[in-house]
Amino acid sequence: MANRVEHEIIGAIAGGTVAALNNDAKDQYAVNFAAGAFLGKVAARLPDLLEPAIHPNHRGFFHSWLFLSVLGAGMVKLWEWEPEATNQKVLKWALLVTGAAYASHLLRDSITPKSLPIV
Repeated sequence: MANRVEHEIIGAIAGGTVAALNNDAKDQYAVNFAAGAFLGKVAARLPDLLEPAIHPNHRGFFHSWLFLSVLGAGMVKLWEWEPEATNQKVLKWALLVTGAAYASHLLRDSITPKSLPIV
């Protein structure tokens, strides 16, 4: 089973990558990657904050294939959104980074012996 540090590392990579890809300022890739990596590291812990691993069968809705599917569909819509206002661009960036890190947590958990429940 993946531990907190492993989830944080994978979340940082996912968050940093999405942040760099969703970057309007072409000269700011490194800054965007670093900020995305930090947010991704924190956001990758969300599933276990919502459903703490207090027993072997702790995985519920927020650790499920259904939630991962809904999250993925939402991220596609979010990626297609083209905001004009600066605050909307920041919101899009933060939600994409958070979503990628959250998804990385679920995908990592999916390859454990317990995997993820359907719902």
